[in-house]
Amino acid sequence: VSPLIKLGGYSALFLGLAYGAKRYNYLKPRAEEERRLAAEGHQFDLWPGKIPHASGHLNPCTTTTEAHEP
Repeated sequence: VSPLIKLGGYSALFLGLAYGAKRYNYLKPRAEEERRLAAEGHQFDLWPGKIPHASGHLNPCTTTTEAHEP
């Protein structure tokens, strides 16, 4: 196997590990906070307002352009 191919493979491996460690350190405090709030009995409502038809504002078959017509 070519040394260039080996270098590319190990470089991708290293970058993936570095990205994973950075992402883990970013998400860990958020997950701890969610677990703490869940232990206190807080209910999470994840979807309202993020997807219009999830809260019943739109028919799921309606397109977004149809929904904004006067």
